[in-house]
Amino acid sequence: MGRSSWKPLAGQATGDDQVVAIGAKAPFPRLIDPGPKSSDLIERAAIVAKQMRYFGMAAQKLSFSELLPSAERAGFVLLSKDTERKEAGFRWAAGEPNFIFSVSFEHPDRVSVIAEAYGDLFGLVLLSHSHIPNISVETKPSLGDDELGRNALRFRNVLLMFADFDDRPAWTKY
Repeated sequence: MGRSSWKPLAGQATGDDQVVAIGAKAPFPRLIDPGPKSSDLIERAAIVAKQMRYFGMAAQKLSFSELLPSAERAGFVLLSKDTERKEAGFRWAAGEPNFIFSVSFEHPDRVSVIAEAYGDLFGLVLLSHSHIPNISVETKPSLGDDELGRNALRFRNVLLMFADFDDRPAWTKY
């Protein structure tokens, strides 16, 4: 039997991941990178959620001096340390970091954990406090949606599927 005369509409994806342009007689390879698959974002979000939960647990149960060796054993690299203010910054040791984690014991009754995203997630900020059970998922208020990393909003939506993550700004939880 001969080939079908069906042709996709302009911009409609074909079965072999191609796009047809207006006026084109034959499909050409996709010119725009579609970004990571949803399963990749879900996997990355699960890892970041686990990392935030680790620091949340550490904020509740450890002292500042205990945090540093514990974080190293957990797979984090120390980036900065301010002993006087009892603050430290960390990143995941393996691969390119998605987030940089800052932990502050300056106020021992409400230890804070802030994770700032980089790369394709730029503009996301995760916040938790030792006295509040949920983790806030926010975007930097100084950035517009068009200034965020290309996957920041999708990643935010994935994180919000986890039970202990919410979109309430951290400052409203006090």
